[in-house]
Amino acid sequence: MPRFSAPGLFLLLIASGICLAQDDVEEARARASGLLDRLEGYDEAVEGVFHYGIYLRGKINLGSMKVVVERAPPGNGAVYKVTSSAKMVVGAESVAVEEQALLDGALALRSLVQTETTTKGEAQVRQETKVERTEDGWVRVHSDGRGEPRGVRAKGGDIRNYPDVINLMLLVRRLDLRKTSYVVQALEWPAKPGASPAVTDVRIDMSAPAPYWHRGEKVGAFTARVKRSGRDRQTFVLDFDGYLLAFWQEGLPVVMVAGTEKQCGLDIEKNNGGGAETPEEAVVVYIRVMARLVPVDALDRVMDWEALRSVAVKLRPQLARLTPGAFAQGAKRELLRNSRKGDEGAVERIRTDLEVVISPDRHEATVSLPGRPAPMKLRKSTRGWLITEMW
Repeated sequence: MPRFSAPGLFLLLIASGICLAQDDVEEARARASGLLDRLEGYDEAVEGVFHYGIYLRGKINLGSMKVVVERAPPGNGAVYKVTSSAKMVVGAESVAVEEQALLDGALALRSLVQTETTTKGEAQVRQETKVERTEDGWVRVHSDGRGEPRGVRAKGGDIRNYPDVINLMLLVRRLDLRKTSYVVQALEWPAKPGASPAVTDVRIDMSAPAPYWHRGEKVGAFTARVKRSGRDRQTFVLDFDGYLLAFWQEGLPVVMVAGTEKQCGLDIEKNNGGGAETPEEAVVVYIRVMARLVPVDALDRVMDWEALRSVAVKLRPQLARLTPGAFAQGAKRELLRNSRKGDEGAVERIRTDLEVVISPDRHEATVSLPGRPAPMKLRKSTRGWLITEMW
């Protein structure tokens, strides 16, 4: 599986967390400080070119984002240079965001330049934000093209600043994913004119490893949830090597999913652990597993293991002692043992010969395969179409 790293798109994406006792906060703060103190020089494992698709409800492509992580030019005190470009189209409106950030060895921000251009028909609005660390603090200048640029100064030049998705996404990659939590800091700029900037805590909570569906492949993954100053929660999903697979802001219908440049410009299949959208799609997943084109665990998307177990028990009563989970594992081993290597061309030829019959209420279906004496039976659930009988 390709490896993916991070960085960012919208400054509005930051968040997640739970309230903890002050002792827990201090422990998490000390854990983060100890780790960050050890991050100094440039790490080539972080560099690269990475692509993310922008998806409405995890499926419909709205645009894509490209991120480049490389060594910063000498003479400015930075270690990493991170450049990102993203474009999203919703209806008649398009939004393009360009960012360039310079980070230190601990992946904390030193400077950021962001431009956002919104286009609708002939009208276009361009905004630019610059943030820079100075000897005694920080300076932020914002211009929206409708007047003089507005500048705000802030103290706190000695803090490690993690205010943006750009450095948080890289930072999460460097954490010990087995630890429970970390607390770092960020300088939060006020939304209201005249208000003072403030240093706030950024809480990162790691979950235990769990299965995750990434572009049709079931992988092991950790989940990092980030919360800053009571904002809405944001979630990062990372594989066991710490590479970013997906991220989103909870409460918003948009998900960023890592992939190849081509994948990130296309709609994504509904393969995040749910069922298939049509009976044919469910059966094709089974065919592709039997042709060894996808991992056998892909069957978990389209099999109703409880229903299949009930059918199997009628044929072999001794199977009643197995839980649905144990039955599923045994069934997958048996199917894998009987599978044969095939190709996509063969799968497509079989697909064209499938006979699909859907009930009038559209809640049940049968699919007949060439060479099989009896059709497969399926039902439509809240997850999608699931195979309930195949023997």
